[in-house]
Amino acid sequence: MGLYATTTAISELLPGYLIGNTTTSDTAGVNLFSRHIDRAEGLVNSYVGARYDVDSFITATTTTNVPPILRTISEDIACWFAARAAYAQDGQRRQEYLG
Repeated sequence: MGLYATTTAISELLPGYLIGNTTTSDTAGVNLFSRHIDRAEGLVNSYVGARYDVDSFITATTTTNVPPILRTISEDIACWFAARAAYAQDGQRRQEYLG
């Protein structure tokens, strides 16, 4: 699980996405959220790391003292990744236009 965002936060931002709408009822959905949280945090860290020393920040950071803007951006990007994965697979749109 990520440092900035949690699967519970993503579940709250995407209501009705998980079966049963809870993180304990849909392990596949939670695993999907976890994967997208990791991707989102990697993206955020790559941009923040261009200007700041992210490695020392991550080791000194716990989930309780994450800057709110990092949490918000990570959650929003993870939600976008999850929504995109649910509705459009890689190459799907291209095949629709070429087909």
